[in-house]
Amino acid sequence: MKPTIKLFVVIAVLSLLSAVAVKAFSLLGPLEEWQVERVGYGPTFGDIGGPKTGLGFYRINVPVITYAYDPSFIQYFGTNGVAALETMIQFMNNLPPMSSITNDGVNLYLNGLPVPMDTQFPNFEAVALGLFDLKSAAWTALLEELGLAEPERWTYALKSRVVRPGPVTNFTVINFNYDPITLALTPFVNGTRYSYQIVDGQTASDALEFILDPLESGFNSVAGQNNFAGEFYTGLSHDDLGGLRFLYGTNNVVVETLLPTVTARSSATIAPTNSIGAPWTPVFVITNVFGTNITGNTNLTNLIVNAAPRPGVNKLFFQRVEFDSVVGPFIARTNIYADVFFTNNRARFQLVQRAINQPDYIFAAGQTPLNAAGFPSIYARTVATGWINNDALNGNSTVGGPGVITPPILITFTDEWPATLHAPPFLDEFNFLLFAQWGSFDGTTNPPVLYPAFGQWTLGARRNAVVGGQ
Repeated sequence: MKPTIKLFVVIAVLSLLSAVAVKAFSLLGPLEEWQVERVGYGPTFGDIGGPKTGLGFYRINVPVITYAYDPSFIQYFGTNGVAALETMIQFMNNLPPMSSITNDGVNLYLNGLPVPMDTQFPNFEAVALGLFDLKSAAWTALLEELGLAEPERWTYALKSRVVRPGPVTNFTVINFNYDPITLALTPFVNGTRYSYQIVDGQTASDALEFILDPLESGFNSVAGQNNFAGEFYTGLSHDDLGGLRFLYGTNNVVVETLLPTVTARSSATIAPTNSIGAPWTPVFVITNVFGTNITGNTNLTNLIVNAAPRPGVNKLFFQRVEFDSVVGPFIARTNIYADVFFTNNRARFQLVQRAINQPDYIFAAGQTPLNAAGFPSIYARTVATGWINNDALNGNSTVGGPGVITPPILITFTDEWPATLHAPPFLDEFNFLLFAQWGSFDGTTNPPVLYPAFGQWTLGARRNAVVGGQ
């Protein structure tokens, strides 16, 4: 039988590398038509969307982002779980406006200090016990639902797979990673250089990344879904922050529509205190901004400019909201804010109100899909299919964006742990590949906290179970 010959025709869309292009972030949006399983995209890989170009990004465009803990989360993780996620939220709220994050042409600086390349550390007892840090998993899921994709995974990606006579299989490889300072394409993430090997499976193929220098460490971005047992994040890495700075900075102006729940509040003559620059003028009577993209009627207090050039919101702020009770409904609310947009090269604002009938982000606990190994996925989250695509408004009808992330977003952590992963020859109770359980831990000598909050899972019981006892 004549052997099959496969010719890998690789077109790597890379910029010439310089000494300073050593960092990168990736952007997330709805899957495009060509982003299918055959070339490494989609639900089979646990994807809620696909990587986007720098012109096709998606982001939240409201200044106050609400979040809540579903009763299922509180019942499973208890007050310790809530406290763990609150430390993540506090970190995000403590970030300064994106416009205040500076750089020296090489690195980003936060409050005058260089942003660390690596914020991932091990807790050795948690490693031995197979514990997964709840806060770290939540952080990754939150960044994804704020518009950041996995930078290590999308350093290289397949664009196409074409089988030609021979048989010969051709692949096109592209790059989705952007340096946070130069915005040039780069194969580096947080200072680590990645390469790839094409793996051509029966139903799916992929350009699998690996660290080019085996002596380097890597796979450490918070957005990269690199959560392994026993590891935790102390904060955002350099490239995570660089991605948020790109998405939400005031220099990133694109035509955006408002969320469907945003309506006019009233006219105003006083600029908001978080002004992004002068000259500021309030919206009084505007009758011809982007054609028919004004909603409401001719009554002054009901006019609203919908589609318009808008900057990023600059400052991310998460506001906790509550359900009525453990078993009750969410308490609806209305937020009033100044919406900023540009017309005739001038910044304007309009007072708008947003009806919030459910939180923007909801943390829950429940069953999650099985991953490729047949193990319950660490979490499930809302897919990007329903995000608003403003591609046509920006004249980029082939890039699938930019667009607006549309709440509500549900992030569900698996409640099917503790669970053991078996594969031959590890098929009995006392021999397994992985014994996974949720926990909370850090770099201190404090013992890990175990979940679920109910039941008999003390730290001693966990130690006994992992070594084969009960």
